[in-house]
Amino acid sequence: MKFKVSLFSGLFFCISLLSAQVDRIFGVHWVNMKVVSALVNPNTDVLTDLDTLDGVSSIYFSTASLDRVKGHYFLRTNLGVTIVDIYTGSVINSIPITYNFITGFRYHENTNSLYAFRSSTQSSSLTLVRLDLATQTFSDVAVMTDITSLTSQPCFTIDQENDVFYTMTNIGLTGIDINTGLITDSISNGADFSAINYDPVSSSIYGMRKVGSSFNFSNFDLDLEQYDDLGTPGGFMPIVHEVTAMDTINDRYLVQAGGGLRIVDNTTGTVLSTLATCLGFKEFVYLEDYVYLSLVNNSPINEYVVYPNPSKDFVNIVLDKDYADIKLQLWDMQGKMIYSTDFSETSKVNLDLQFLVDGTYFIHVLADGKNGRVKFVKY
Repeated sequence: MKFKVSLFSGLFFCISLLSAQVDRIFGVHWVNMKVVSALVNPNTDVLTDLDTLDGVSSIYFSTASLDRVKGHYFLRTNLGVTIVDIYTGSVINSIPITYNFITGFRYHENTNSLYAFRSSTQSSSLTLVRLDLATQTFSDVAVMTDITSLTSQPCFTIDQENDVFYTMTNIGLTGIDINTGLITDSISNGADFSAINYDPVSSSIYGMRKVGSSFNFSNFDLDLEQYDDLGTPGGFMPIVHEVTAMDTINDRYLVQAGGGLRIVDNTTGTVLSTLATCLGFKEFVYLEDYVYLSLVNNSPINEYVVYPNPSKDFVNIVLDKDYADIKLQLWDMQGKMIYSTDFSETSKVNLDLQFLVDGTYFIHVLADGKNGRVKFVKY
C-alpha cells in the first residue's frame, strides 16, 4: 500500500536541482492497526506517511538504526531485523533472528554490521553480537562477563570513528570495543543517565539525567568523565527513554517527551520546539542530509549522500549514478568559495578535509548541468 507524497510536489515540481539539503525525521507509527513508515519535517511539524511495512505486526523498542550511505533503516520486528528504504518507506528485506532475547541494534559504517546484546540460558552474562549485513549472518563478538543486565529502559549509541558501542548496564555507562568486546569505559555513576546519543564533535554523550523526580538535559564528557547539566526544561519528562536522535549538524537533540517529540538545543538545554505530530512516533532517526534528485509520480527517488558527517579527515560524496563532468566546490558560512576541483565519469568522490580549519561548510556539486548543496561539519 503506497501513500501519495503530496508534501513535496509543490516544492520540487519542474526544477533541475541535483539535490538540496532537506532535514527530515524518519520513523514508524501505527495507522489503523498497521505499522507505517513516515517522514516528519522538523521545521513545519508535518508528518507524511510513506508505506505500510508489509508483514510487520510488532516492533521492538531501542532497535532502530540507520545506514545513511545506502539509505537503509533497520528495525527489529516480528520478522527479525527489518530493512526499510528511507526514500520509499518500503520494506527491502527482513533477516530472521534465532535468539530469544536480543536488543540494541546499532549500525557501524566501517564493518557494515549491526551490533546488539543477547542473553543466554547458559550464562548470566550478556553477549555482544554482530550481524554482518553482507552475509546476513550473526556471530558472537564476546561474552561480557562483567555485564549481567541492562537498565530497565535500555538505550544505546555508537562511536563510529573509535568503534565503541555505549549502553547503560549494571556497571553504569559502559563503552565496549566492537572488535574485541573489551570494556573501554565504565562510569559507575551513570545509572541515572538515559536516552543517550554520542556526539563526535564534542566527544560527549548527551542524554537525560534523572535528579530527584525531574530530568536534566546533560552531556557527559568522555575525556573529563564528568557531567554538565545544561538545563531542566519545564515539564520535560521523557515518555520513552530510548526513543531519541541527534542532529549533529545543527547541534540539536531529539527526545520523545510529554506533548510530542521535543527538539533541544545541545548547548543550552533549551527546548526549541515540540512536534505534536510525533506523539505516537516510534523508533525514529534524524536524516541530516535527506535529499532528493527528482520526482516520479510525486515520489522522491535516488539519493545524494555526504558521509561521514561530521568528519575530521575526509568526506565521501555519493551520487545516484555516474556523471561525465563533476565540479566540486567548498564554501564557508560567509559565502566565500575556498576550494574547487573537477572529476569525471564517476558517482563517488572522496574529498580530503585536513587542510580545513574546524567549522561548518557547504559542499556544492555541479554534475552534467545539475547542481546541489549539502552542509557538513569539519572538527
